[in-house]
Amino acid sequence: MRGASVWVTAWSRKRLADGIDVVTQRGKEPMNFIYSDTDSIKYTGSVDFSEYNRTVEEQALRWKAYAADRNGVVHYMGVFEDEGYKLPNRFKTLGAKKYVLEDKDKRLHITIAGVNKKKGGEELQKIENFKEGFVFNKAGGTESVFNDHIDMIIQRDGHDLHITDNVVIRDSSYTLGITAEYRAILNGVMEIKYSDHDIEGLFKVKK
Repeated sequence: MRGASVWVTAWSRKRLADGIDVVTQRGKEPMNFIYSDTDSIKYTGSVDFSEYNRTVEEQALRWKAYAADRNGVVHYMGVFEDEGYKLPNRFKTLGAKKYVLEDKDKRLHITIAGVNKKKGGEELQKIENFKEGFVFNKAGGTESVFNDHIDMIIQRDGHDLHITDNVVIRDSSYTLGITAEYRAILNGVMEIKYSDHDIEGLFKVKK
């Protein structure tokens, strides 16, 4: 089982790297790669994934890695799909699975593990608030609290209720922050001008 998990993870990372390669092979129009996580890539400009997706679809057909939804539309595993966000928009991240996008209508779309997407966008109010220390109270979701070494009797509705070790799921808050790992990366990089294209404001980071 351990071998299978490593194999699947490695192929997932390979597919993500392939997608990043499509984005960063800019051709005539300069591209600005911004962010990626397990299954998505954020960038400015426009990228043509059609050739890459055709190859992936052929593989999916061969391996039977596809399915039709209830409307009869066939979806192929591994293809990249446009999320539909068009410029102008703004994007900000504080690490993996922790980002916010402001669309052209000034609506906020957030992805933060443990935070409700819809409520979180409303509670954040503006992209400038997406910074260390901001607390999501309404959108913070829940947390699990482990109560160990419990052995007691309480009275409920005239009956004895024996309480032992348990887990309580309760409402919680979420405070935005940067992990120590991510901070170490940021502290160890500097901005340099992009070597391939002499474009103001287009940078890459280097140790």
